[in-house]
This record gives sequence, C-alpha cells and structure tokens, in this order.
Amino acid sequence: MWKSVRVNARTCSVVREDMKEEYKLLGGRALIAQFMTDEVNPWCEPMGRDNKMVFCTGIFAGTSVGTAHRLSVGAKSPLTGTIKESNAGGTFATYLANHGIRMLVLEDMPETDDWKIVKIDANSEVRLIPAVDYLGLSTYAVVNKAKAEYGDDVSVIAIGKSGEMQYKNAGIAVTEFGEGHPCRLAARGGLGGLMGTKQIKAIIMEKAAHRYKPDIADPEAFKERVQLVNQAMVEGAKTSPLAQIGTNSITAASGPQGVLPVKNFSGEISKNYEGLSPATFMENLAGRGGKNRVGCQAGCPVKCSNTYHGKDGKYLTASLEYETIALCGANLDITDLDRVAEIDRFCDEFGVDTIEVGATLGVIMDTGKIAWGDADAVMALLKEMEEGTEFGRLMGQGTESVGKHLGAKRIPTVKKQAIAGYDPRNCKSLGITYSMSTQGADHTFSSSFGAAPSIVDNTNRFFQPYVAQLLANLTAFVDSSICLIAVGALGLPGLELLPGVLAAMHGIEFTMEDLTAYAAKVIMTERAFNKAAGFTVEDDKLPQFFYNEVSKATGAVFDVTEEEMQATLKFI
Repeated sequence: MWKSVRVNARTCSVVREDMKEEYKLLGGRALIAQFMTDEVNPWCEPMGRDNKMVFCTGIFAGTSVGTAHRLSVGAKSPLTGTIKESNAGGTFATYLANHGIRMLVLEDMPETDDWKIVKIDANSEVRLIPAVDYLGLSTYAVVNKAKAEYGDDVSVIAIGKSGEMQYKNAGIAVTEFGEGHPCRLAARGGLGGLMGTKQIKAIIMEKAAHRYKPDIADPEAFKERVQLVNQAMVEGAKTSPLAQIGTNSITAASGPQGVLPVKNFSGEISKNYEGLSPATFMENLAGRGGKNRVGCQAGCPVKCSNTYHGKDGKYLTASLEYETIALCGANLDITDLDRVAEIDRFCDEFGVDTIEVGATLGVIMDTGKIAWGDADAVMALLKEMEEGTEFGRLMGQGTESVGKHLGAKRIPTVKKQAIAGYDPRNCKSLGITYSMSTQGADHTFSSSFGAAPSIVDNTNRFFQPYVAQLLANLTAFVDSSICLIAVGALGLPGLELLPGVLAAMHGIEFTMEDLTAYAAKVIMTERAFNKAAGFTVEDDKLPQFFYNEVSKATGAVFDVTEEEMQATLKFI
C-alpha cells in the first residue's frame, strides 16, 4: 500500500502511515486540494506554523505511463493567500514512487534557528539531519554537495538563498533526469519561502534498494492500455513543435499574433522577437554543443527540455523555457537569448520564479527606475535580491508589492501573482484563465493558445469562455496524473485512453464522464478553500489596464464582460 510520511519541523518526528482509503484515486493537484481541505485552516497565516506543505506524486506514479512522474507541491500560497499546487518534472517523484511514498508532508515550524535536511536513504528510512553546512548555498551548490556526500544517484529538491530569506517569489528546485541539474522548479506561489519558514533546506533521497510496485487490479488490460497511451505520445511527439524544439516554439506564434508580452504588457508591437525566436534558439544549440529533445524525467517520450550553452561552448542553463524568454526577454525589451539565459541561470541558482521576477522587472522598467533592455541593470537588481538590500527584499515580495511601492500604472497580477507570457487582450481565453484560476494568475489552469488561428480566433470573446471552461476541466485531471505538455502530443484521442488505464489499475469503472466529474471536483474543492479563506468574485478580475488600453499589435482590448466571466465560472 502507498505510504504517506509526515515530518514535523518543530519536534523532528517522522511518522509513516498508510494512505487513507479515501485518497486511493487521488494524486498531484487532486490530492493536494483534498488534503488541504481536510487538514489546513483556510484562514491560517501562509507563513505560519499551521500551514502545511505537501510533496506528492500523480495517480499513475510507479507505473510505465508516459510522464507519470511529475512532482506536485502544495500549500496555502505565501504570495497569493489561495490554495496552491505547483508542479515540476525531474527525478524526485520517480524516486518517491520507488520508495512507495505517495505523499510527504512538512508540518509545523521550529521555535529556534535549527535548519535541517530531510534525508531518505535506500531502505526508505526518513530522518532529519543538520543542514548547517548547506546554508547559504545556491541550489546548484546544494546538489553538488549532496552528490559528493551521498553519491551521484541521489535525487534532490532544494531551496536557494531566496527560500532561506522567505521571499514570496521563491520556488523549489528539483534535479533533472540525466545531468542532475536543479533546473526544474516548482516555481510559482512562494512555496520556497514557506519551506524556508520550516527551516528545511533540502530533501535528499537515495535510490530505493527495493523498488515498490503498485498493485494493479487487471495487469494485462493495464499493460495493453498503457502501451496505447505511450504509443500515442510517441507518434504525437514526432510532429509536435513542443517536442521537436521545446516550449520556445511558442514564440513563433506568440510574437506575430501580439500575444508575446512587450515592455510590461504595454501592448506594443514586438519588433525584435526574432532574436528570441525558435530559429535563433536552435542555431545557438547546434553551434555551441547544447541539446534539445532532453527528457526531464525518465522515460518521457516528449522530451521538451533542453540544455543551453553560452558563446564559450560551456553549459549555461537548463531548461530555457518559453515563459522565461517571454517575461525576462521580450517583456523587458531584452532580445539577446544569452542574456535571458544568464537571468534564468541566476534565478535557478537563487531559487526564484522567472515569471514573477520577469514581471517585477517589467514594472520596474516601466516606472523608469532602470532602462528598457538594460540587461546589466537587471543583473544588478537581481544581485540586490540576493544581497537583501531594502529594495532587493521588496522585489522578493513579488510584482504587486513592487508595483504599488513605485506607483506603477500597469501591475500585471491577479490575486497578487504575476500573469505569464501571454497578453490577454490577444488571447482572451488566457484572460479568463488568469482571472478565474483558483491559484492566482496561472496560465496552465486553462489555455487555448497554440491552436491554429484558423480554428480558434484568440481575440474573439464569444468563443473564448467555452474554450477556457473546457480546458480548465481537462487540466485539473492532467495536473493530477501526467505532464500537461505531453497532452499536446497525446491529443484528444489519446487522452480518451486515460480513463481506461485508471480503470484497469484499480478494477473500477471509469469513463470520460468520470474524468470530467473528477476534474470538476478538484476545481470546486479548490474554490471552496479560497472562499473560506475570504476570496470573492471581486478577486476574479484582470487589472483594469487590459480593459482600457488598446493593444497596438491588434487593436484589441480585453472585452469579456463580467457577466460572461461569472457565467463561465459556474462551469469551472
């Protein structure tokens, strides 16, 4: 039976339990939503002792289902005050599943300055050990030290100095499959800062000496159905730009369509996105020894990750993603991929969310504190965050705090979280998604961008609420099971195979209708938590400037009415 492990950060006790029967079909986002509802007071102080952190696997973990081993991290968000699930690829969920652990919970917080590391050895023994030698280290340095002490095969999740400083833009770094770089981040919502309040610097896990094998009710049917799912992913990956190039393939569409954010979502036309384009990206990889088609977790058939080398041919960062390129590139009028990669590497080492940081820097530039496109000034401000200057610490509180302090006229946040790399005036389903998301502005909550313009008009408000509602329900299940990017390769016919896999796994009836109901329950549970925490429909809105300021790229404003938004909300 799957186990849950509870680690009390105050008493240093470790309790290993069987998973509750009522959690049997839950994983990832669904498990976090239910656990938070069951055990965390929605009114608790996010950075206080009553908040709990959950690290868990998806529902197919421990099996050969493609991309089944994403890690979900959940809590009440220090940044937004809402429920939060942030997921990442990498090795940690695979290792966790092999130890037979579905869920690891961090509870309470120390009363003294007593930092620890959670250590899981090859025999699945969990204990806390002193972290004094790890304090102050970057995420990369933590991993290097862990490998030196425990061997190259360890999996590590860690916070950087940002988490130690309890910044609200701090994420949690996870080692990637292959080279083991801590470049996969559960980045959003300030969960790294929460881990800092519990004074847990890292979780270091050895490979399981005895691999746990989940019970499968109908092994033959399960094997057949998994093979169909995996083959669909493999076939879809052959033509998917996300698989063949990586997430930066999105720039080829977002730039020309006016969706790529420019100068703090000013709506200006992006004139220089070619410097950030997939073509430039692929040229740089090919000419310097970098790689695309890298899998962040073992057995991934999509392989959308990459390693990016600098002009000197040496490793610079991994993985350089669209969201980072959009927010730390075009949004800042920085059109040199190498400078964006430099920003990305700093953020990974320091352990902060590149989306939140890029949006914060855009607001800073928009107020004239530093000039547009000045990458050197950007690096200087990032150093201020690291050094903990007064303004640096303010930056660590997120985009909204900085924007209000500087009197900015454009603060691109919803529920205090920065919006991602898509201008909602020119992709209206994203505007609905940012607004209605249970977790602050979250582009992965539901998005139609990437569909052919001939099929979906991203600027037409009439069809977009339906798209947002449909994909929100789909995504809630995906975030509980497999990788969202894999769904693009899998396609709808492949997605329809997943209920059969779950049915064979547990010996139950489970159809697409059940999948829809499963997803709806996740969203309703999250929304109920937020309502109990004090959130209302007034919080489900975009910043006013998107309604008032015309996008120069298309002439559009965000014009989905409040009534249309609320009607959509009834179904997501």
